[in-house]
Amino acid sequence: MQRFSYKPALLRGAVAYEIAEHALICRTPQGGENWRMDWDQIQSAAYVDQKFRGHDIRRLDLITASGKRSISFSGGSGNARADPHSATHLDLTATILCRLDEQTKDFMVIIGEYGRGQTAMFLVGIFTMLGGAGLIALAAATGVSTDKMMAGAIPSAVMILFGAVLCYRNRPGQPLVTLPAGLLAKALNGALDGRETV
Repeated sequence: MQRFSYKPALLRGAVAYEIAEHALICRTPQGGENWRMDWDQIQSAAYVDQKFRGHDIRRLDLITASGKRSISFSGGSGNARADPHSATHLDLTATILCRLDEQTKDFMVIIGEYGRGQTAMFLVGIFTMLGGAGLIALAAATGVSTDKMMAGAIPSAVMILFGAVLCYRNRPGQPLVTLPAGLLAKALNGALDGRETV
């Protein structure tokens, strides 16, 4: 049995995970059981890795017929080895993916947002673009000086561009990107070791 313990975010307490023969077990630091998920109940999985304002937000969603469990980490961007909690999360994720690969031949993992999360990110993109365009329109309508208009145009253009990228990446109807669990585990292990990966 393998055991991993880390803090998922700066203001959250530590959690512990056990990779047992028949199940993944999430425990409190005191050893109590939060939840348990049998390996053969896991029907699909998704790995999400986003960078936002100097932060890494990563999670592995494990999806069963009755719902899902997320194994997440949020922390500063940069080398995963620099933060032991980040490194432990990557190691845990890679170990789970290896176990899923052993359990089910050709187990595929969705890469990126999916379902309602994908729709929510698409809507965030639309509102971000509208916000950027609205600032430009408001400045023009209120007779702001040319100097102030030019100074405000750059952040507004960045908002519009950022919103457009979010909309494009999360547009409805696009096919989901998937990778074999074993290949993704190798990529995460490479990130943990600081190597270039696929």
